[in-house]
Amino acid sequence: MLCEYADKYGIALVDTQGFLTDYGRDLIAAAEVSGANIAIVSDYDASGIKLAHDAGDIQRLGVDQEMLDYFGLDRESKTLSVLAKAKKDVITPIQDLVDGDTLEYLKRRKVEIDAVIAVVGNKRFWEYLIKKLEEYHPTRDYTRVIEPAPDLSGYYPESAKDIEHTIKRYADVIVADERKKITDELEEYEGLIDDIGVKRFEILKTQGAILEKDEYLKELNEKLKEVKPLLEKIQNLTKEIEKQQEGAKKEQQQKKEQRKEQRRQQQQQQQQHKDELQGTQEIINAQRKFELRQKFGSILSKHNLEIQDVEGVGPTTARKFKEAGIITVIDLAAADVDELALDINSSKETVEMFIKAANKLLEDTKQQAEDVV
Repeated sequence: MLCEYADKYGIALVDTQGFLTDYGRDLIAAAEVSGANIAIVSDYDASGIKLAHDAGDIQRLGVDQEMLDYFGLDRESKTLSVLAKAKKDVITPIQDLVDGDTLEYLKRRKVEIDAVIAVVGNKRFWEYLIKKLEEYHPTRDYTRVIEPAPDLSGYYPESAKDIEHTIKRYADVIVADERKKITDELEEYEGLIDDIGVKRFEILKTQGAILEKDEYLKELNEKLKEVKPLLEKIQNLTKEIEKQQEGAKKEQQQKKEQRKEQRRQQQQQQQQHKDELQGTQEIINAQRKFELRQKFGSILSKHNLEIQDVEGVGPTTARKFKEAGIITVIDLAAADVDELALDINSSKETVEMFIKAANKLLEDTKQQAEDVV
């Protein structure tokens, strides 16, 4: 289904039938040692999430809310979603890996890769995988699948190829009788040969002597001496080019190191910029939190609102919020969508839904209090 696209890109696809098999683990280990980029594509179900988690620190490119949003698909759609009651031993290991809303969905339903492909087609699905793969792995070592030094013997001068081929065939013919004699001896050899290495050398010298004594090969050798000056010129030129190539290789290596240093500095600058933005965002969040406390502080104390009072927030999500520093309803209402999505490993859309629900809870509670008064 996707093999034709994978072959063009030099990407290996391994079908483990939805399980992290022993050979799958071995392949991952071998790929990591050899420097390959690895990713896991799995269904949007509890088993698929668990499979990716069990594989270790490997990027998952499988069906998830981000992919469905990219294609404009609804996970509740009858053309995509199917009933699938997840077993407890599969749900339990992933309850801290997804938000509460997603966990509840995975307990009862799933979206398979084939269902998404049936809607969007092989090409669009593959393009999405490549897009994400490029995001997670910007560079790759293509010498793993493209040979930079192919066999060029087919492009040698025709005369040289003819000479080599002719000599080989002639040599095989003139030593054929000697070879048959040796074969007969070795096939029914009485006793043991004291030293195999010595015997091999003896056979080589015996057949080599036949070639050295051959008059035609001697005549050919004399004729070939006429091109010896040209061969020497080619040899000298080869040495000169190799010397130039060695210098170019060193220069290329230096430039490569410089590029690595430039990338490192760029990453450092990006991180610094990110830290500055984060600092600015923290100030904005603090200001937002301050304003919310001024507006709703008395409401929280009177009505004892807790984070799980927010619509869609269950015990698991509440625990993930707590780990991210989101303790109160106001903390959630003032949170930054991008930052919180990253902290709890959830989609921006889901986090935005929680933040809106927190703000709505505050407003509704305040309105109820005012109505009572």
